[in-house]
Amino acid sequence: MTQLGGPSDRQRVLDQQVMLIIRSGGGWNARTRARLAAFARTRGLDFTAMVNSALRAVSIGHFVGRMPAVTVAGETPEITTAVPKSTRRMELAIGLGVLLLAMAVSVALVWFAVDRAARANADSAARVEVASRKSLLEPTADTDAGKRGGADAASQGRSSDQLAKKSSNTAQSALARNTPPVPAMYSRPPLLRVDASPEWSRTALETIAAEEAELLAMQARIVGGTAPSEADRAAWSRSTEAFCASWPLLNTRRRESILEAIVAVHPRLGNAETRLSLRAPLEVMRAVRTDTPEAMWRGSGAAGLIAALDLRSAGGAPLAFGEAALDWLVPRTKAACDAVFAGDPARASDVVDSWLQATEAATSSGPLRDERDARIMSLIDMMLRRGAPLERPGISADTAGTLLDALAWTGDPARRGRISSAFRVWLEDPTVSAIALHGLTSVLAARRPGVWWEPWLVSGARADMADRTRTADHFATSLSAASDEVATTSDAPRIRGVRPELVDRWVRVSQLVMARTPAEDPAFRIAHAAELVAMVESARLLERGRTSDAEARIAQVEDPQGLAPDDIDRWKGRAERVVGRAPATDARLEADLRSRTSNDDKLALLRSLRTRAIGDLGPVDAATLAREALASPSPQLRSVAQGVIADVLASGPNMVSALSAEIPSAVDVSEAAALAGIVSGQPVPRGPDDRRRAAAMLLLLDHYAALVPSEQHRIDSVAQEFTLSANSATRALAGHPVSVDARPEVALRTWFDARADEARPVVPASELKSIISAADARRRLAASGPQAAVAELVGILELDAALLSERMPRRHSAIHMLLQRAAADRVSAPDVYAQLLSTSRALLEIAVLGIAPEGQVQ
Repeated sequence: MTQLGGPSDRQRVLDQQVMLIIRSGGGWNARTRARLAAFARTRGLDFTAMVNSALRAVSIGHFVGRMPAVTVAGETPEITTAVPKSTRRMELAIGLGVLLLAMAVSVALVWFAVDRAARANADSAARVEVASRKSLLEPTADTDAGKRGGADAASQGRSSDQLAKKSSNTAQSALARNTPPVPAMYSRPPLLRVDASPEWSRTALETIAAEEAELLAMQARIVGGTAPSEADRAAWSRSTEAFCASWPLLNTRRRESILEAIVAVHPRLGNAETRLSLRAPLEVMRAVRTDTPEAMWRGSGAAGLIAALDLRSAGGAPLAFGEAALDWLVPRTKAACDAVFAGDPARASDVVDSWLQATEAATSSGPLRDERDARIMSLIDMMLRRGAPLERPGISADTAGTLLDALAWTGDPARRGRISSAFRVWLEDPTVSAIALHGLTSVLAARRPGVWWEPWLVSGARADMADRTRTADHFATSLSAASDEVATTSDAPRIRGVRPELVDRWVRVSQLVMARTPAEDPAFRIAHAAELVAMVESARLLERGRTSDAEARIAQVEDPQGLAPDDIDRWKGRAERVVGRAPATDARLEADLRSRTSNDDKLALLRSLRTRAIGDLGPVDAATLAREALASPSPQLRSVAQGVIADVLASGPNMVSALSAEIPSAVDVSEAAALAGIVSGQPVPRGPDDRRRAAAMLLLLDHYAALVPSEQHRIDSVAQEFTLSANSATRALAGHPVSVDARPEVALRTWFDARADEARPVVPASELKSIISAADARRRLAASGPQAAVAELVGILELDAALLSERMPRRHSAIHMLLQRAAADRVSAPDVYAQLLSTSRALLEIAVLGIAPEGQVQ
């Protein structure tokens, strides 16, 4: 079809004419095809010649007239008549030919563009190689010229692909040596999200809180020589079971106190057979092999408790307990790792968190403290060697983040050295994959455990052994330089075993109370200080698991009138009545009653008092009516007199005072108790006659005190709230509270002593001694009353601050500033009530700082 040689002159002329028709028709379309068909018919051209001419025209011009214009003598007019079938076949053939040619041209253009890009990349890569070599080696001019000449000669013999590959590798290696690896990214901070207080742990914590006081009392009683009873053995069993289910939630001092009480009581609970029967439930819990969080706590607690009962350690019961609990937890490390790989994030979170809490609790004090980091790193080691996908968001990264947070990154130098050594072992071990180490160090980068962290602590995803050794060196250098830092802890600590919503409520109510502005009246300022101290009391109750008592106290403080006196100097719930004046004709009621001989006349006289008496009677008449109401031999007279008192004289101070004085002479104790309940608006006393008689008198006396306002009564009534709060906090701290009638400063002193006992194993001895000495000096200078109360509250404030500073070292500066501000407020206070208020506020601020450092609600 197509000639091998070049086209002839006739063919060139034909090609120019065909090209001109295509150009003038705007490309290949229906109009162009019609004109070409008419042209071929008028010229008598062969079909094959016409197709070849169209292909030659298109290949030369590429549809855009690059050929010079050709002058044509005459232009063929457009054909509008019907096109025959032979013409249609010609048009179809020409169209297919042009389409094939266009596809060939497109492929050629693509190959041309790819070739140009490859050449450009090769040239650029060669320039990068030369520049990088020059910057790294810095050769002399002669050497550089010689190398350039050699490089030019060698480049002529290489392909562009080889140049690009080599230059790319060289540039990447140079960049890797000057830029730290990029850590993996996570959609949220890698950290386990678990229930801080599952239902079963809350129940156990409530039980141990309820049984703790009874256990300690039983210890003192039985060790003192009292024979144990069945009730004592049942209480011991309840305490041990609750202790095993909640021991990781207890602080160190409280856990050791309960443990020592359990161990001290056990040998005195009966003979060998009885003691073995009491230990049987512990053996069952220790033998359980399930890996649920509850079973993990119960099993480790039972194992530790059995070892403590046997005193297997020379370090005493606490050390024996911790060693046995850790030994029991060792096989559960693999179970925790298996849970991470099982694919159930919720279960894995609960299992790992329960394992971690138990491990931390078992290593919280004594020589076992150094074991904590090794146990935690053993779980990390298992995850690394099993190829956990730490570089991706998920349960594996969350578990690693929680475990890394638990390490002592800024502990003593020995602990930091052990952590650095563990990372060096992982980084220099070829069996640990580079991608696993990249994930672990990326999680650490996301957690940022301290200012000592630096970007070079991230191991690359494709790091070789030399790079991994350099990363290990960076770990050693950074951790050795972290000695001046304080230990890092969570900025938002939780109260373990307490519902998060209850902690949130405590925070909200604390903020609400601190925002209140009391009146200038001293009673109202003391009441506001009592509210602040009551919230501190509720915080201590929450920490010890006494959630029910804490909720009741929070609800009382949340009510604006819960602790404050009302406008008429009475407590909430009392109704204001207009107290009538005693009439000038006092002492006439007895004479009028004597002048009437019949009971009917006496009853009518008593009924007339409903209209004659206005709020109260005179002292003498009130005593007469009280005698008729309680001591008259006639039941009718007593009933009518009691009705008059209850309806119109219940708010009369003289009448109430006379009634309380007449209670011992009452004929019917039930009537006296009922009348006292109606007059005072309180529940009717119940019980034996002597108890009901005394309770009725107390109700009436309390009612009388409310009806006769006095400044001293108001202040004493509000000050009693300090005694109640101090006793409650002391009881929560396993101290010995004073009686309810004790002065506030005495109760606050017992609170201070109990808090000092708790701080003894935590706060440095020198600092604790200084706090106690300063408290003694303040007591000697303070007068009894509000000044002594302020002195005790300042001591409690300093103890709370010292404890919090040890437990949250990163808050040390904030705690110090708070103490300084509280001291300045006391110095500038205009009176002792302002000092009491400012000290109570600082005490609550310390408590809020410990539970919600930024004042936030979770």
